[in-house]
Amino acid sequence: MRRTVLLAAATWPVLLLAPSAPAQRELSDATMMVPRPKPRVEFVFRDHEGVVTAVTKRSIAIEDLGQPPKRFSVSDLVAPDDGVPLTDMLGEAGMLPLIRVLPTMSYHLADVRVGDIVGIHYTRVDGMDVCDQITIYRRPGGRVPPSFDQPSRHHEIVNEYQRAEERGERTGDLAKYRPILERLKKSAKPR
Repeated sequence: MRRTVLLAAATWPVLLLAPSAPAQRELSDATMMVPRPKPRVEFVFRDHEGVVTAVTKRSIAIEDLGQPPKRFSVSDLVAPDDGVPLTDMLGEAGMLPLIRVLPTMSYHLADVRVGDIVGIHYTRVDGMDVCDQITIYRRPGGRVPPSFDQPSRHHEIVNEYQRAEERGERTGDLAKYRPILERLKKSAKPR
């Protein structure tokens, strides 16, 4: 009995100083964290052009002539709230200076509509194609809006080209992508 009392008296201060269960959980989570591997960047600043066939919060699909639509994830440069953190990934890989975004011709994903004729730049990181710049060239049946953040005449120039194409004074992107645009128009009509 005497040994039990001594053992209890000796361990009593230790029990009071022992961390609680949540603190133990935090400690174990911290020790379990593994550093994230450096992203593998295959290339930056590739071009793709075509007609937008789908837009979601985090992706854009673009169809070029004779090709099936290609889906791209979008970066934080194009969709600031929902995009892939491309700037962080390229910074970790030491390749951020390779991104050349032209703000006078850049559009956020929220500005893009199905049917727009666009050109994009994209980067492949860890096998994923990530769109880091969108330029709208035509908006059939509408007008290209001003680009974000910078005063620019890009939208005025492309809208004038579009008006000339619609009047038949010039041929260009609208004529080139007419088969895709007509198919999109037919699929959008209620049956």
